[in-house]
Amino acid sequence: MPDPRIAPQPPRHLAIVTAPLHYRWQGRIWSYGPYARELDQWARWFERVTLVGPVRDEAPPEDATPLEAPRFDLHPVPFTGGPDLPSKALQFVRTPELLLRLMRACRAADAVHVRGPANLCLLTTLLSPWLGRPMVAKYAGQWSPYPGERSLVAWQRRLLCTRFPGPVMVYGRREEDPDHIVDFFTSMMSRAQVEQATQRTADHRFHTPLRLLFAGRLYPGKGLIELIDACDRLRRDGAEIRLRVVGEGPLAQAAHSRVDDLDLGGHVEFVGAVPYAEALDQMAWADVLVLASAHEGWPKVLTEAMVHHTLCVAPRGGIMGRLLEGRGVHLEGIDTEAIERGIRRVLDHPERWQEGLPDAAAWAANYSLEGLGDAIGRLLEERWQTRLLESGVETEAGV
Repeated sequence: MPDPRIAPQPPRHLAIVTAPLHYRWQGRIWSYGPYARELDQWARWFERVTLVGPVRDEAPPEDATPLEAPRFDLHPVPFTGGPDLPSKALQFVRTPELLLRLMRACRAADAVHVRGPANLCLLTTLLSPWLGRPMVAKYAGQWSPYPGERSLVAWQRRLLCTRFPGPVMVYGRREEDPDHIVDFFTSMMSRAQVEQATQRTADHRFHTPLRLLFAGRLYPGKGLIELIDACDRLRRDGAEIRLRVVGEGPLAQAAHSRVDDLDLGGHVEFVGAVPYAEALDQMAWADVLVLASAHEGWPKVLTEAMVHHTLCVAPRGGIMGRLLEGRGVHLEGIDTEAIERGIRRVLDHPERWQEGLPDAAAWAANYSLEGLGDAIGRLLEERWQTRLLESGVETEAGV
């Protein structure tokens, strides 16, 4: 069998084994916005891309966007898995069918990209010795272990470290990781948006009241309720602050109730879910972005805020601490007291943090959507030892 780590000829057909839902609607394929934009960058390097994952023939949710590249097709697999016992039982019963479908789809392509952590990633990793195709994986969650991590997720990380026959793209490579584990990033901002942001906010100065921003899905574990409580404490202590919350999610009602209970209506504003361009406008409005997540993969919101000369406050855990090293404020925890202390550090010495914003913006400007596509091409050419074809046209290595 040929070495699956090497592509003797430029692969033209890529199979992407992926867990997010895809929607067939109005003649197009839709999926979650940031994921869809990244798929378009993968499609730059192949004439055909088959998405091997769950599919629904219905209208997509509001946070979905259509894939732009014309060369996608779908290879549906059953949507299985879940936290409850019946879901796990169904997953077990359908595993032989899933393995067969995965084998057929991957063998029909010239190369395979696996995205995890997910059950489909786990199964494809187990199949990889029999696929005989150049392979690449992406681990889209937090790569370093964290409290409360599911054992199945930790097992996938170990499998990718020990037996995956190709590069594995991760957010925050560790010193002990083998050579095929590669530090990577993701992005949703185009180069034009990055340039516009840095120019638009180059003269940004902190406001009074200080403008705080929470941007993202309103889910438990993101620190929103704790942030609201911290704002209440700061306000009672005489601090002049204003919080704007951008996003929707299952925690929205609880967050609204918390603001009402604390009588913070004049200090906290809920914007709701907005299109991506409007979310970037909120970055330009803000002085400080607060992200108090228990764990993150690559937190795009941090680099998006930085290019808008917005100071970022986030925990040290995972990749977040590395992104903010010398460029933002580290939280020593994700509880109310830690968030309050982090914001107070800004309020006590605003001029100190203001001085570092241009350097942070210049650093974050390296992480554009097109830059992501370029980095994908360079990685595959280096690790697969071949020259890729960008949009069906041969290009020089590394372009």
